[in-house]
Amino acid sequence: MHVINLFNSLLISAFLLTSAGAQTLPDLKVVYSFKIAQFTHWPKSIMNGADEFRYCVLTNITDKQRYTFLKGQKINEKPVRVSFFDKVQQNQIALQACHLIYIDSQEREQLAALFLTVEQLPVLLSSDMNGFSLLGGHIELFLQNNKLRFKINYRKVQAHQLTISAKLLKLAEIVEMPIE
Repeated sequence: MHVINLFNSLLISAFLLTSAGAQTLPDLKVVYSFKIAQFTHWPKSIMNGADEFRYCVLTNITDKQRYTFLKGQKINEKPVRVSFFDKVQQNQIALQACHLIYIDSQEREQLAALFLTVEQLPVLLSSDMNGFSLLGGHIELFLQNNKLRFKINYRKVQAHQLTISAKLLKLAEIVEMPIE
């Protein structure tokens, strides 16, 4: 029953965003990343010391309208603040302070630097980049039969000291990274 309620919550959020005029797939991906973050738990020591939830976006795209719905929203009882970055190398310290980083699919060349920047830090990494979860990302958003779905690399999530709700895990495709 809880899984159905969670799924309905994701669908309702997507519907509300669509009815508010945001009708594109990238808009829905922002909603899904936000909802997934609501079912993710950061270490108490990190969240207790934070005044806000830092939702960061790694992109060089200038249209940031799709993130305006996050204004006034909360994650883990903290108000959401959205920050945009276009280069990992020039923003390493700021990126390390993020709780969630959404990586635009066109930023593949910056993945290695980003993974090193936030290695083992409690930062959730989400993207719609094809193969993101197999490359070491945490949440990969993808289309399947015209429905937005998500993969979770749970081993990597755990390595970053994060816990994802069992309810959410039931809805996800769990990805196992190949052993190196």
